[in-house]
Amino acid sequence: MVHDNASEFAGAEVMIASLRGALETRGHTVRVLAGNRHLSASRLSDFEFRAFADSSPLRALYYLYNPHACRRLREVLRTFQPQVVHLHNVQHASLAALLPLRRYPTLLSAHDYTVIDPTGLDRIPALAPYRDAVAGYFSRGISARFFWEKLRFALFRRLAANINLVVACSEHLKRVLEESQLFGPVISLPNGVAQLGRTVPPAQPRLLFVGRLEPIKGLDQLLCALPAILARQPQARLMVVGDGSQRPELEQLAGALGVRQHVTFAGHVPRSEVATYYRESSMLVMPGIWPEPFGLVGVEAMSAGRPVVASHAGGTAEWLQDGRDGFLVERRQPGQIADRVLRLLASRDLLLRMSRAAAHRAAEFSLEAYAAAMERIYEGLCQAGAEAAGRAAGRPRPTGFDALARMP
Repeated sequence: MVHDNASEFAGAEVMIASLRGALETRGHTVRVLAGNRHLSASRLSDFEFRAFADSSPLRALYYLYNPHACRRLREVLRTFQPQVVHLHNVQHASLAALLPLRRYPTLLSAHDYTVIDPTGLDRIPALAPYRDAVAGYFSRGISARFFWEKLRFALFRRLAANINLVVACSEHLKRVLEESQLFGPVISLPNGVAQLGRTVPPAQPRLLFVGRLEPIKGLDQLLCALPAILARQPQARLMVVGDGSQRPELEQLAGALGVRQHVTFAGHVPRSEVATYYRESSMLVMPGIWPEPFGLVGVEAMSAGRPVVASHAGGTAEWLQDGRDGFLVERRQPGQIADRVLRLLASRDLLLRMSRAAAHRAAEFSLEAYAAAMERIYEGLCQAGAEAAGRAAGRPRPTGFDALARMP
């Protein structure tokens, strides 16, 4: 596996670590090459390459060619000799890292929107309802990098031929990738999570937010909903798990709204401890303003028997059933968030009914089922790769790869 971050940082890293463990349990040997970004004691990498700082003035060039990453990848390919190469987020590995992969069955797991051209968002209908939020996410310095981004994705379009299959984490992301017209076959495979086991929600009203403290995650919307919640549930408390650049601003907002004493900012929490926060909460709230490609923390919380109140955007509606195991709300509508949270807090029967339904629904997204599906994809790639052995340079995609694209 190849990824930009060597340590657990967000949903993509959680999935890589979880998938690796599940595959090794099934008897596979897995190695991870990753960039030395966001390093912590908990690393998911066996090999590392030198990544560049996001603030580096040479960032655009490194996106095209990272010599250290390319050298390390060639070394790992030569010594480990994998049957399949599984790419994840590989911006820091650079486009040039795709060059030696033409001799290996290769798939790319798309976890987010970093594999689409930020200068061409207008050409992707699936993002039209969320263009403001997605454009805002990509807009950081994009005007200064416009030429380089156009060049990078022009080259990416050519080198993407070395990727035999793209696996999107939701049907929503699959549509986005197909409309971007960068790749060949794209299939969707929803993420799987380790099932935490349902526990009964506490009697005290406890709200939970888990995620990066960045504008796209919409914590400000939940904070704006909190005064209305506290007006009817004065004992309610909000636990915020996660950190990010917006934290000082969000702490100030909580103070300005008069709710600071009801909010705890826990900061970054090790993955091994997040389950405790799920179990101590009444529900999880996901107030994001952008279309979540999947929304992993929602399914994790549901596996612990916690209903979810989430923005109806992106892939969330593919696992959250409105009115059954949680509620879907419109983006940027604190009033709707408050209303749905209060419905759950006002009725213990409703909370417990949704708790049971949430755990039942989450079981459909088990890590074991995800690993088994990924194993079948690997086998299909190996079979198709064997059929393609000996073909001339240019590597036309054999029928086996196209059959994978038709998987349900």
